[in-house]
Amino acid sequence: MTRNQQRALLFVIGLIMMGVSYLQSGRADLTLFRYFGGIAMGLGVFFWLLEHWIWRCPPLYGLLAKPNLSGKWTGSGSETASAENDPLKRTTSTLTADQITFRQTYSSIHIAIKWQSGGESRVHEAAPYVRSGTDTKYLAFVALYTYTHGDESPVVRHATVTIAIAEVAREPKKVSINYATLDRLRAGSISCAKTV
Repeated sequence: MTRNQQRALLFVIGLIMMGVSYLQSGRADLTLFRYFGGIAMGLGVFFWLLEHWIWRCPPLYGLLAKPNLSGKWTGSGSETASAENDPLKRTTSTLTADQITFRQTYSSIHIAIKWQSGGESRVHEAAPYVRSGTDTKYLAFVALYTYTHGDESPVVRHATVTIAIAEVAREPKKVSINYATLDRLRAGSISCAKTV
């Protein structure tokens, strides 16, 4: 459930409680608002715990079927880049990542990549990711893709990102990250193996 869906749920519960209160007594009942405050706080704590920890618990994996990719990874792959002033001029380079860090909650994912060349890439989803059903084999989303090479200033682009998962498991050990910027200037694929 996204944060906006959680807020909408709390708002609808509040409206229902106010409507019931008004229909019963012809005015809003302050005691009912105290109960609503307690319910809203309880739901807020529950959704926060679900977002950060509960979704990772083994009993819920079968129900939620969302793989936990959090941790440290290594990887290698290739990237094709075009010059902004000449999109037809493409260069392909082989890349090796010293460290790939996945930080994940139930509804968001952030990937930080440190390349052997000294560059860095970051992928932070800009839209909720979708999964491929109960036997999750991929996560796909639109992301903000930030990259630097050497002493360059960071470049930020929107990109489509797909994380292909090699095995259906709660904590997979191998994934492949495929990305392409929406302006089609940069695209690549990285095969990753979990280290920690």
